[in-house]
Amino acid sequence: MDTGIFLSLGDSVAQGEGDELPDGSRRGWVRRLAPLLGDVCGRLAVVDLAERNARAPQVRIRQLPAAARTPARIASVVVGMNDALGSFSPEGYRRNYEAIVGELSAIAPIVLTATLADLSPRLGLAPLDAERVGRQIRQANTVVREVSAKYRTVCLDADTVGGSTEERLWLPDGLHPSPAGHRLIATAFAELIRERLGGAGGAATPGARLDARRFTHLALHPRREAIAATLAEDVELWTPATPHAFTGREAVSTVLAIFLGDVVDDLSYGRGFEQADSLCMTFSGRISGHPCEGVDIVELDAAGLVRRCTVFIRPLPAVLAMSRKLAVSLGESGVPVASGT
Repeated sequence: MDTGIFLSLGDSVAQGEGDELPDGSRRGWVRRLAPLLGDVCGRLAVVDLAERNARAPQVRIRQLPAAARTPARIASVVVGMNDALGSFSPEGYRRNYEAIVGELSAIAPIVLTATLADLSPRLGLAPLDAERVGRQIRQANTVVREVSAKYRTVCLDADTVGGSTEERLWLPDGLHPSPAGHRLIATAFAELIRERLGGAGGAATPGARLDARRFTHLALHPRREAIAATLAEDVELWTPATPHAFTGREAVSTVLAIFLGDVVDDLSYGRGFEQADSLCMTFSGRISGHPCEGVDIVELDAAGLVRRCTVFIRPLPAVLAMSRKLAVSLGESGVPVASGT
């Protein structure tokens, strides 16, 4: 299997602070976790976008755009402690956190999140400040749990891995895990991921399966790189624009990104039907002012990647408008309308 990307977003805990190697580089729970997943997720290369002192707005503004350009096999975000230690708005944190997790869910089939350990008793704060920080950590954790449930992430509850009770898991600063703490986080995540994937005997690219939720998010927020990550190398795309199929990951991802981003307006999805190896999604929208409706039928291969996508659209004026508009956009991008077989 090709090497996959493990994207890490967040703050200094995501960076691995507290788990330094002799040469000064950081290992941390992400780099400890990657090799533990070799038999279920294949070889993983870590792309670390995390920053010290980052809060949720900084992750959304500075880290997320780079993540969106990086199709990944796994993505993680751990952020919130720096938010909770200062002036904290639960509503603002929710807006930023959900934007981050929603975006990562479109980029990667497996997204890791984690609640925050309540470190307020360990920080040497005055009683009123400790009470405030503890309350804000609990509010942040409510957001993490609700957003994680909505996007079906693999969410690690800090309280289940020792929380703030074991001294050996934390550095003297009270904020950062020790090497033992990072190791425990990695092994706990590995267990949760194996539970999610049904054990070590799964498919060669477990978790890569495209589901209806992720399909809809990709369609409504189209980016070629994220779309390409869901496609098999020999994927076929059939549309009313041509009697021929567009073939290959590069061509199909380009066509879909153009169609979803430039050709169809006011796109919305209705009922969907999902089976082990296929999806069927109804949609509506407008093409050059013409109302349209249609169906996407998506067939998946054994690894859960798209091997064939067939798009049906009606009525005829919308189909003709689509063909004209797609031909112009594809001509500008260098993809021939009559590509394929």
